[in-house]
Amino acid sequence: MTKTHIDEELLYEDYVRILAAKSGEYDHKDKVQMGKCMSYFEKGYLDLNRSGDIWLTRKGVDVLLAVGCEPLRPQKFLENYPHMLDRMKSNA
Repeated sequence: MTKTHIDEELLYEDYVRILAAKSGEYDHKDKVQMGKCMSYFEKGYLDLNRSGDIWLTRKGVDVLLAVGCEPLRPQKFLENYPHMLDRMKSNA
């Protein structure tokens, strides 16, 4: 059984970056792209394989599932994301 963990620090842009990275939209050789993802590697949500491909770790899957995001079909989550919560966090 997996343990769900909601990362309260993540905002919409973070989920978009995590999903883009795991989908192969980021190049591990691009320092700018990797800089945007560094915190997700540090938190253990993303990792690299021997070929340099970025992949979603078990912890990354659990973080996405905890907020209702299906990693293989994230469209519904992204379309229905509660942006108001991000604005409330940034105003706090």
